[in-house]
Amino acid sequence: MNSTQSATDDRVPIGGGALAAPLVGKEDPETKSVVDARLSLWASGCAVAAATVVTLLLLLSYSLKTWHLERSIRGIDGMPVLDKPIGDSRTYHFSRLDNGLEVLNIHDPEAVTAAYSMAVEAGSWDDPRKIPGLAHFCEHMVFLGSEKFPEASGYDKFVNSHGGYLNAYTAEQATVYFTELSGGGFDEGLARFADFLQAPRFDEEYMAKEVNAINSEHAKNVQDPGWRVNAVMNSLANPLSPMSRFHTGDEETLQKSISVSNLQSSLRTWFNAHYCPSRMHLVTLSSETEAQQLEQAKLAFGNMSTGSLICQGDVETWASPEPWPESQLGRWVTVLGTQPQPSMLLHFPMPDLTKEFLSQPTSYLQYVLTYGGEDSHLTLLRDDLGLISGFSIGFQMSSAGGALIAEYSLSELGLQHPGLVIDVFFQYVSTLRSSSVDRDLYASLANVTKLEWDWSPHASPADTASGLAERMTRLPPESLLSGDSIIKVPDPALVADLLTLLTPDNMNALLVTPDAEERFGSSHVHTLAHYDVKFATTKLADQFPESYMLWSKWLSASGAEDSKQELSLRLQEVQPGKPLMIQIPEPPEPISNVPKSIDTQHMHADRPEIPGDFDTSLFGRRPEPLSLQEDQGNNSKANGKAASGTAVSFATNGTATSAASGKTPVANNMSTWYRAGWVTTSPKVKLNVALRPWRTQEQWEPPVEEGLRLQLYSALLGERMAPKLFDDAVVGGDYNLKFSGNGIHLGFTSFPTELAKLVDHTLAETMQGVNGTSLSQFQRVQHDMVEGLKSYSEMPVHYAIEDRGLLLTTGTHSKEESLPALEKLDLPAVLSASAELLKDPLELTALVVGNLEKSQGQEVLATTVAGLQNMSVKVGQGTGELMLVTPVVDPGRPLELRKQNPRADDPNDVAVVTLLDGVSTVESRVLYGILGQILSQLAYDELRTEKQLGYVVSAGELQISNIQAVSIVVQGTALDADSMEAAIEHVYFQSMPKLLANLTDEDFQSYKAALKHQLLEPPLNIGEEFSHWWSLVSMHGACLGLRNEMLTYLEKFVESKKQLVEAWSKLVLPASGARKKVAVKYFDVRAAGRAVQALSRTYKHCAFGPQNGSRAVQLSGAVPVDASFLSAISGIYYKGKWDGHYVVEFFDVRDAERLCETIGESAEMFAESEAVAGLSAHPSWLQCPPGVSGEMFAGAEGGTPCKGFMATPPATDEDFLTTEATTSSSCPTPPPGLTPPPGLDTPPGLEPAAVQKPEALTHAPHAPCGGMAKAAALPACQVHVVGLHNRLLSNAMFEAMLDQAGIDSAVLGFSTVLGSTCGEALVSFSSYPAAIHFTHHVQGCQWGQDSQVVARIVEPEEAMCRAHDVATPSQKPRTKSEPTAKPGALQARLPRGAPAYVQMGSRLSATAAPFVPLGAAKVEKVEKEEAAAAGRPRRGSGRKTSDGGPWARAGSDASTEVGESEAEGDGESPRVSTTVSAVGSTPCKVAPLLSGEVEVASG
Repeated sequence: MNSTQSATDDRVPIGGGALAAPLVGKEDPETKSVVDARLSLWASGCAVAAATVVTLLLLLSYSLKTWHLERSIRGIDGMPVLDKPIGDSRTYHFSRLDNGLEVLNIHDPEAVTAAYSMAVEAGSWDDPRKIPGLAHFCEHMVFLGSEKFPEASGYDKFVNSHGGYLNAYTAEQATVYFTELSGGGFDEGLARFADFLQAPRFDEEYMAKEVNAINSEHAKNVQDPGWRVNAVMNSLANPLSPMSRFHTGDEETLQKSISVSNLQSSLRTWFNAHYCPSRMHLVTLSSETEAQQLEQAKLAFGNMSTGSLICQGDVETWASPEPWPESQLGRWVTVLGTQPQPSMLLHFPMPDLTKEFLSQPTSYLQYVLTYGGEDSHLTLLRDDLGLISGFSIGFQMSSAGGALIAEYSLSELGLQHPGLVIDVFFQYVSTLRSSSVDRDLYASLANVTKLEWDWSPHASPADTASGLAERMTRLPPESLLSGDSIIKVPDPALVADLLTLLTPDNMNALLVTPDAEERFGSSHVHTLAHYDVKFATTKLADQFPESYMLWSKWLSASGAEDSKQELSLRLQEVQPGKPLMIQIPEPPEPISNVPKSIDTQHMHADRPEIPGDFDTSLFGRRPEPLSLQEDQGNNSKANGKAASGTAVSFATNGTATSAASGKTPVANNMSTWYRAGWVTTSPKVKLNVALRPWRTQEQWEPPVEEGLRLQLYSALLGERMAPKLFDDAVVGGDYNLKFSGNGIHLGFTSFPTELAKLVDHTLAETMQGVNGTSLSQFQRVQHDMVEGLKSYSEMPVHYAIEDRGLLLTTGTHSKEESLPALEKLDLPAVLSASAELLKDPLELTALVVGNLEKSQGQEVLATTVAGLQNMSVKVGQGTGELMLVTPVVDPGRPLELRKQNPRADDPNDVAVVTLLDGVSTVESRVLYGILGQILSQLAYDELRTEKQLGYVVSAGELQISNIQAVSIVVQGTALDADSMEAAIEHVYFQSMPKLLANLTDEDFQSYKAALKHQLLEPPLNIGEEFSHWWSLVSMHGACLGLRNEMLTYLEKFVESKKQLVEAWSKLVLPASGARKKVAVKYFDVRAAGRAVQALSRTYKHCAFGPQNGSRAVQLSGAVPVDASFLSAISGIYYKGKWDGHYVVEFFDVRDAERLCETIGESAEMFAESEAVAGLSAHPSWLQCPPGVSGEMFAGAEGGTPCKGFMATPPATDEDFLTTEATTSSSCPTPPPGLTPPPGLDTPPGLEPAAVQKPEALTHAPHAPCGGMAKAAALPACQVHVVGLHNRLLSNAMFEAMLDQAGIDSAVLGFSTVLGSTCGEALVSFSSYPAAIHFTHHVQGCQWGQDSQVVARIVEPEEAMCRAHDVATPSQKPRTKSEPTAKPGALQARLPRGAPAYVQMGSRLSATAAPFVPLGAAKVEKVEKEEAAAAGRPRRGSGRKTSDGGPWARAGSDASTEVGESEAEGDGESPRVSTTVSAVGSTPCKVAPLLSGEVEVASG
């Protein structure tokens, strides 16, 4: 406190804090020299003494602290960390080993898995100037083998076999490694972890691969909008500061500019200079005691060398050179954005506040700047002015300094007036400064942070360990748990000083917009190296000369008073000529509703010990149905709150009605549930309510407009409600309200004392609706949604997974469908959306769990029902059934979606290949749970580590609704999507079966134990606990014992890997029917691929435009083809007419071929037109159509484009020539077992030494494009394929097919026959493996475009497996009715079925049947006791297990594939995955039968 303050003043003036010079009050200039003279002698005499005393005191203080610290943390005992949350049952112990390594051991008695993490005080800012990215490269390389464990993938495999995962990240000043795995793997895992941190091999063999991985990672970052903008922002810093540099690393910095040997040498040198115990901080977490964990840490790291002298020295800090000198500030930067919605960032450098953790000054700034209550800074800009759609504040902290970053999402109006947004910001800062720092508000924030910290949920073991390891690099041991979370010692003076830094002189402002190039003007345009981001800079004062002066004036002591009036005048620019009624924001008041005490009497859930009931031991007693009619007189108030037994029906006038006499109505369409307390620890309560519509099967696919109207209604309602409910939610509260085609969903979280108020207030505001919405507000929100649909800010793999869901699940619509429908909506249509939803009866399901007794649960539910009553909600039986489970389409045949990568300028291709099994069962969940672990590691090792296909590779088992599936996802630039798919199929068909065949019993038991650990893992927090129960309650209590059934089946009936082999074989090679394969493939349209070359070699009717990184067909502008014609061709992306030409982009040879063929067919009608006949330029775009002679183009430059093609068409199909092959030797012996489909490499045996590549192609005179035969006389096997579309039987298309299969060199010749729609092909191969390989490829659904059956006949054994001579074109042509290859002994074993070829934006689910018809959706519940009492088996389809044990099929908990969780859900609770069925075996209970026979019960 300075001398101008009153001792009782609760506010601190700006400028009097720790960062400013001391204030001594106002001084009279005339007396200043006299005062200085009188003080000078005293000052000079005391200076030396004062300095000496201060120095001695500091030295003494430091010595005492050092002595105390050394005494407390050295040796075995160390020190416990006691400053921890009230609700944290874990114990923490800090130690320092003799070599200097710091260790934090965490004992969690409830932990099923263990974790460990190491933070190293070395990061990207420590990169050598000439090798950017070296620290990141080191992080990658240390995992790839160590001195004791040299196998490159050994650690990955070990962790995966113990059901775990590992990761690492490189920050500016630290690198953090972490692993989580089952407890049984902790000791060996920690030993392996320690060895690669002490003695990594840095094998030169893997360096190029990891550089490629880093380059892929960087390519991903380049496409991330936030990463790009942050890179531009940091590039503005002092060039001498590491803050301004590039640190990720890429191919240029780690490969092209340095040799491999020099890179390896530099890496070793850098590692030795930065990795040593004194810079390392280890955290372990397990169910073992702290002492046991410490011993393991000593065994693993105790003998680690103290390292080099350089490493033992001080860790470098980066405060100098100053990163943000005055010369680097005061800039206006216009950045070319990649997303349609513009944004603006205000960047204010600040000092390093790392050591100010006790006062948390940024928490105060965060709250006052982002306060979202009524009449706030946010509501003024968003609701009153319509300049923004969102606002956030972020902070950066490092030893080089910190920064406050304010980010605004601009509306169209805001983009026109960015200066007005800054006006509002600085006027509000002026108000904050002139009002001083509110001590009461600061104190209330301290209370809130303490309350939230005391009851904060546990993070996962890996997140806990890695988070604390990073904190150990910057916080003292006693504050490791609290330092980042709570305000212990408020420092108003420091906050006041930080506010003085929010000035235009200390700011850079960045405008990020897709139209930046139009705004660059005469400014010099920069292109940021490594990111290719264009931006231009100018002085902020030049960009906003008038505003700049006002900002500086408002922030002065004399200008604050006039700032409000002057701001009001400036804001008239938004609506010139109209009076603007606005409220200039004031600072928020102190938070008043912080509970002083919390009753925790009902906080802990009952966990009864029931033998075999794992579910109860993990999650506590199950929720019980709650009747709102019980004790109605005592527990339900008479003021209109409804009570009922199982349902309430509300009339439209808002009063409760009943068919019975005057009593509270009771029906059968309300399901309310309650459970007291938590297995985890929290005094809060959670309440979920779902009001779901009844739907007939015809209503499964509602119109796109219906969902969009409700989505807009929800957005408008949420925006209107947020300021009114902001204060209610500040103290541990949260609410969620959503209107959608699936009904109304409400969610609440709060302390019990505040819950009723939060529910009442939310429902009251919901009842008000959005009738007061202005047209401008509606247009802004609508525009934001439109821009959101146009935006692709996520990685492309995210959208590919979304597209898979679009194809397979009901009720979803593509962006292509949604955009035009959204743009057509008007305000009246949206205002009536909720009334349309509420006009029909809804089913109500509710669950309340937490710290409240049963009567309180009844009361809060009655409060909720009363609020819904006021909204005129009708609860009752409607027409149709409830969609308890999202229907999933049964494709019936392989399905492929081919699509352009939706992200502009994104170089990645994507392949998502999913195999669907069917309705999940207890068996499938267990077996696929194990298979998913194995597949995950295998796919990562093969596709990412070995083949380096891309940075994003994930695989595993997943549930799509209640359908079991496996999936592999690849995103990268190394291959096109077709080749990625081939590589994925290689994993499915070859690598996985091989791995399963070689799986040792030890490995099998390890995977089995890992799954058991996963199933026995308790919830970490109340969110996980509540979601578990809600997913089951929303199914009306079905499948509550599923986990028990899975664990029992795993323990008793999963005995050997044979079951895994059988399950996998059934999935990839079903005995009958087609594989249910869904492939979604995105293609990088900029990359010219083999497809273009293959097509251009043979087809002469299309001119391939300049290949400037684009797969394009260029058509002359004189061609009578319009946009609607082009867009009607599936898979074609029409770019528009330019410079007299049409340029059409395509994805591969098939799409281009279809375009050219279609144009050729349509050109027949224009053959006589002057537009075609009079072409003087190359008419090579046009194929000679049937009946058109090539001579008509004789005057064209370059001669007849149809040269080499027939001049007249054949009379009949029989006139098409096909070749036959006959010789007299035999094929090689077929290899045993399954032969894989195409992989990246040519599979073994497909290119025997005797095979000679053909030297010439022979064109047949009667084929439209020249049927070809390869001249050879080698041993051959024939494959006869029927059902291929004619478009696939042309020379170029068939060549491309064989090329993509990787077996073109093993082909001796082929013959084709065109039919009316589909035809046949006969292919001769030099070996039996090649023939089998081809059958797999044809089935692999890359090629079919129509729902024609593709049959393959391979006859390698008896008469058909002969050596053949390739026929000459003069031989008698074969007709389609007389195939050369007759049906023989061996049928191709893969399931049959051509793929559906899906057009962009189309919906398979609109026409295909689901796996499980919902028309008779019933859930069978069979208790074990009931089955035993029956004394007889249930009826159903039988299946025997290995020991005759009985198992029925059942439902599931929700489960998602790694990397796919975001795309499958809709933002609500985890998707319900419990089985509902009318056909097939679908009960949720597995009941043992008394007889020895085993049957699967029918639903």
